Amino acid sequence: MTLRDSLSQLRWIGYRKTSGAHTVPADAAQLSFVWNSQGLKVLGLDQQPLRVYSAAGYPGEVQRMAPAKSGVPAPVGTATPSSVQTPAQPPAVPSTASVTADYKDLGKLPVRSHIAVFARYENRLLLASSDGGSWQVLDISTTPKVITRSPDLIMGQVVGLHWWQPEAKGPLYLAITMQKDENVSGDINPAKRLETTLYRLIQDQPQIVQSQIANMVGSFDLDGDGRPETLLGQDLDRDITFGTRIWQYRPSGDGVTSAKTEMSLPLGFPVISGAVCRLGGTEWPTLIWIKSRTLYIARKGKSPYEVSGNMGGSLALFAYDVNPTNTSSRMFRTVPVEVAPICADINGDGQLEIIATVSDISMLQLPGLMPNIKKSWLVSVSYTGSKFRHQKIGPEIDDAIICGLTWDQNRLLLVVTYKDEESGSHLLMLEPTK
Repeated sequence: MTLRDSLSQLRWIGYRKTSGAHTVPADAAQLSFVWNSQGLKVLGLDQQPLRVYSAAGYPGEVQRMAPAKSGVPAPVGTATPSSVQTPAQPPAVPSTASVTADYKDLGKLPVRSHIAVFARYENRLLLASSDGGSWQVLDISTTPKVITRSPDLIMGQVVGLHWWQPEAKGPLYLAITMQKDENVSGDINPAKRLETTLYRLIQDQPQIVQSQIANMVGSFDLDGDGRPETLLGQDLDRDITFGTRIWQYRPSGDGVTSAKTEMSLPLGFPVISGAVCRLGGTEWPTLIWIKSRTLYIARKGKSPYEVSGNMGGSLALFAYDVNPTNTSSRMFRTVPVEVAPICADINGDGQLEIIATVSDISMLQLPGLMPNIKKSWLVSVSYTGSKFRHQKIGPEIDDAIICGLTWDQNRLLLVVTYKDEESGSHLLMLEPTK
């Protein structure tokens, strides 16, 4: 009501969030303002956020977008504000903890990375990395070195990498999701498809276990022991991108079998870049993911909690035609594959926190083109049982983006790729100050 009273000259109408496609009237307002406990969102005609302004006292880098004094942006055109509240959520408050240590650069990697995933296996720390056109496996236990790589020519674009170790003393698998052309005869705009190939590492060499196991996959550590023992596959739904058909894979002899997962996942949850943890020592697993520059935290029986403003930012993405069979109504959608958040006890208090990437990066991204990267940083989110606490950890990293993240032996390890190709990708370490 305070916002409405302050901007009484604007035309106030009700706001209702819609799902799926919808028709926008020709006389619709150019902008809509939605206020909730986190701050002010400015939405365009398609109801997608254009700007996010933080609420007073909201911590982290979101504050840098807030106007200096006025507290609200100046009205533009026939803007349509709204005071409709989102579902009740625990308030976000600044954390009193301080994580101010600097990064230590552990050296430049011998490959340039757009995606990077870590795995500890047989007393070694392995890193799978891809620049989109090829992939490699590195041993980074000491000096980073490549131990195996993809063929010189791969038929497609790598958009996802996931380690999988279903048995504690069993072999390590690597799932590689790629986007390929359908090669439809006579079609000058060939359709795209996603497919995942599963490899097993035998004496550091990858051997194909099964091809086309799913459109896209993701691996998860459900029991919190640091080993990604669960592998889920998901279909590409051309309307909502991340489909509702999800399978779980299990080893069977030299291959794998699949069955419908028993996990309950929210609509739109991306297995390719999501994570699961028992946040704050809670009994039930919490689902976390980043989509449309927003971090979502879904606790059992609750509406997802949202942390908005520059969350994520990725160099890995794929594009597809929403209407591949309708040549008169082609519509392409570009989807970034975000670095999955991780869960770690960085403060040593016995409670897991969410660590997620944040970046100042151009909103426009196209396959094959480097986006305008200004800086990247990390944010932690903890849960006390009644409140979420946010804080920025570590310094900002200029002209670089975070492509991989893990918590290993009480160290936070990152793969960062600099905008300058000569600077390449580096392995950074952060040992937080408790």
